[in-house]
Amino acid sequence: MPNETSLNHQQDASMETESTRMVRGIRRRKLIDLIFAFTGMGLVTLALTVLALLLGQLVRDGHSRLTSGHFVKRDGFAPSIRELVGQLVPNTGNGKVGWLLRREPFEIIDASDVLDEERLEQLIDQQVDLICDLPPTASRFVEADSLEAVIDSDFVRFQRDRIRGRLFRQRDSWWIDPLPLPLDLSEVDVDSAAQAGQPVAISIGLKRDFPLQVRTLEPLVFQNFFMAMPSREAERAGIKPAIVGSVLVLIVTMLLSVPFGIAAGIWLEEYGRKNWLTALIEINIANLAGVPSIIWGLMALGLLVYYFGLGRGILTAGLTLALLVLPIVIMATREAIRAIPNHIREASYACGATKLQTVQFHILPYSLSGILTGSIIGLSRAVGETAPLITIGALTYIPFLPEFSLSRPFAWLQSGFTVLPIQMFNWISRPDHAFHENAAAAGMVLLVLTLSMNAVAIVLRCRLRKKIKW
Repeated sequence: MPNETSLNHQQDASMETESTRMVRGIRRRKLIDLIFAFTGMGLVTLALTVLALLLGQLVRDGHSRLTSGHFVKRDGFAPSIRELVGQLVPNTGNGKVGWLLRREPFEIIDASDVLDEERLEQLIDQQVDLICDLPPTASRFVEADSLEAVIDSDFVRFQRDRIRGRLFRQRDSWWIDPLPLPLDLSEVDVDSAAQAGQPVAISIGLKRDFPLQVRTLEPLVFQNFFMAMPSREAERAGIKPAIVGSVLVLIVTMLLSVPFGIAAGIWLEEYGRKNWLTALIEINIANLAGVPSIIWGLMALGLLVYYFGLGRGILTAGLTLALLVLPIVIMATREAIRAIPNHIREASYACGATKLQTVQFHILPYSLSGILTGSIIGLSRAVGETAPLITIGALTYIPFLPEFSLSRPFAWLQSGFTVLPIQMFNWISRPDHAFHENAAAAGMVLLVLTLSMNAVAIVLRCRLRKKIKW
């Protein structure tokens, strides 16, 4: 009896020990799951924070360029350094009939180095003479050599090294609002009344007495960041050739990669026999999808440019990116076809359909959402590629657009080009911070373009999947 009691106690103790171990194991697993969940949430939060900071910096540096612009002549050229730019307004004061050129205010760089703050405060809203070099037409900044109150109120002669106007303060910077310049337009063959209130560029003769004798007067049109050509002046530089080049290269890439990629994927999944040859092709396609883009550029340089002599135009760029995107499209097509249940094929064959009819009316429509999604994502990768295009000779500075004409409809395929990533590379490599702002603005455009393509892929996938009845 005592032996049986002790045995029962031992069994109860062993059961309690096993139960305790199970409870401890469950608690340990829950703790590990909790730690893993919090670690994952922390890493995701950190990644989103870094992404938000990067996007915030991009928007901070580039938003001003996206919303700003400048004036150019109707032929697209900027006014020269010797021309004066302003708004043409009629002069009806004091019984005089004539015209005035009203210029925009200039910000004075380091005005406190010329006069102390107390003296500058005394000159607020007074007329002053600013001795400086007349800034370029694109700039609104002047570097003062000296600044003094107006002594001689008779302003009868124009001087390029002197700006007379009203001094005022805006936040922490000092500005000068130039006095309007009286003009004599008698020798200009332009309808002045039609230009009243409009921005113009004028050139004057050797005579500098007022009213200024105007030799030429050209109307100006406003041009924003998207429609401007590249320029040596950051304020006038734009991305028009880069946008046009990116769109044209993307069109060629899409026309060459998507049809061939879809056809290759369908053949491998539906028609190709499962033997060593198709296995070798599949392995090579998977390997090609991971090849660095610079390798494709070197291949295109040696094969397309030098061997076949296709030149360094848009066609070569589109072919290069098409080869880069082609493995991605093939793999996306195969994965989309594999997702279709096999009974769809069997039902089609049971109804008497051929292989081609099955692919045409069942396989391709049902897999189209996945195929388009993969293709668009592959094209969005091609939009941001730089290395292969630089390798084949894309231009970093291009002040013209590809040639378009009815007599030569495909001449643009051989035209020189640039794309948004290369234009950004050109700007970011310059020491001037204003060009870095241009690069940030171009980066915002490229980011919006890429996200838009991904959004289109998501919308198409959702709409096409709603039509699937199985």
